[in-house]
Amino acid sequence: MVVADFFAHSFAYDSRLWQTLVPLMTKPGWVTKENLRERWVKYVPPLRLYLVISLLFFASLSFVLPERAGSLFKVTNSEGQEDSTIPIDEIELFPDGTLLTNWVNERLTAKIEKLNEMSPEMRDFAIYRGMIGSIPTTLLVAVPLFALGLKFFYLLRRRYFFDHFIFATHFYSAWLLVLGPSILINEAWLWIAGHAVYLPVHLFLALRRVYDQHWAITVIKMILLGFWQIFSSAVLLITVLLSAVFSV
Repeated sequence: MVVADFFAHSFAYDSRLWQTLVPLMTKPGWVTKENLRERWVKYVPPLRLYLVISLLFFASLSFVLPERAGSLFKVTNSEGQEDSTIPIDEIELFPDGTLLTNWVNERLTAKIEKLNEMSPEMRDFAIYRGMIGSIPTTLLVAVPLFALGLKFFYLLRRRYFFDHFIFATHFYSAWLLVLGPSILINEAWLWIAGHAVYLPVHLFLALRRVYDQHWAITVIKMILLGFWQIFSSAVLLITVLLSAVFSV
């Protein structure tokens, strides 16, 4: 009932949602700049917008991923035969030497042994369920991490962290709107068009509109933000995988 009321209010009674989505995708940075100018009356608040989009995204994600992924683990053993068990000895666990890492290694090994006792189908379903359950929380962490990168690379602009957080929330909302159809339709051309063409152009134009710097400086900062995103995404991906294994 609460969820139904939430979506009813967001879609049926709040026309601001549609007034926000169109400029969000067609005029990168416009909605962010309007919010920073305190002209937010006709727009959906950034965090609420992100929550609405992410709820729809993960609802659809939970239906399509298990059907498409197939076997998560498939390796060739010493006899040249395919094996779907998780090779514990070949996994790089945390370095031993402290009480914390020793405890984590013991727990992780026990979880992997438990997963190997399951059938491949049941094991993959258990991991997918754990991943889907942990990804929303992980993405909520990713937004302030992206804002932290913006704060560092635009330190001289003397903006508050909350300003960068608004930008990050809008950018991640646009990313989910691009990623969702890419996963649902499952066509390579759509993924390439969205992630190799639209999103880089979107980010460039949004940075230019909001931070108002020369295009060459903006390109350099985009590259630096890319490296920051690779690092933070790798950390978050490991977190998601570990959370999925520990949830079994």
